[in-house]
Amino acid sequence: LYCDFGRMGTFCVDVNRGEVVWHQQLQQIHSVGPGSSPLLVDGLLILTCDGLVEQFVAALDTATGEMVWRTSRPPMSGDDGELHKAFSTPILVGSAAGPQLFVPGAQWAAAYEPRTGKEIWRMQHGEGFSLVPRPVAAGGIVYMYTGFAGKGLLAIRIDGHGVVTDSHVVWNQNGVASMRPSPLLINGRIYTVTESGVASCVNAETSEIVWRKRLGGNFSASLLFAANQIYA
Repeated sequence: LYCDFGRMGTFCVDVNRGEVVWHQQLQQIHSVGPGSSPLLVDGLLILTCDGLVEQFVAALDTATGEMVWRTSRPPMSGDDGELHKAFSTPILVGSAAGPQLFVPGAQWAAAYEPRTGKEIWRMQHGEGFSLVPRPVAAGGIVYMYTGFAGKGLLAIRIDGHGVVTDSHVVWNQNGVASMRPSPLLINGRIYTVTESGVASCVNAETSEIVWRKRLGGNFSASLLFAANQIYA
């Protein structure tokens, strides 16, 4: 079992013996606490560390906890560290050239080679920060929310190299902004709910809002899909 608590430490636990196998501690300044979840990829534990002072992505060896690679995030504009932090959870997406590790962050989103941490491409999405929702992907496109002060929901092609800000954004839908709950992507449609309880369905190909409904109540948890039902 792998658990990440940000600057408080990352742990590997043998659940059969109830013992800590290794403990690693990456220095970060979170401001309001850690929020990113780790990702397991082929013997590596991927950690997103987008803090106030430093922003980087790192990979730990799952057997030993030793750092395999560490890659700095793209440079940030402005001097306010509160606007540089993010809490995104990475995803692994497949492409014709091989797997990519897609990690949104404040101001930028970027894709990396999972084994080496080498940046493949980056896209500047604006002034959005404190990104929380996990992105989703299908058909060579990733869909991400751009956080507080952001532009809403973006669709980005993953077949680029270098800076793709002006070339690979498929669409931008600013009418379904979600600050915390992660979306679902089911059969070509993106389902989401806002903190104030407004659920929406978006056509993933065109960005058209198919339907919108107020559920009532406030939401921070992500949507779940099971037995052909969506649970909020």
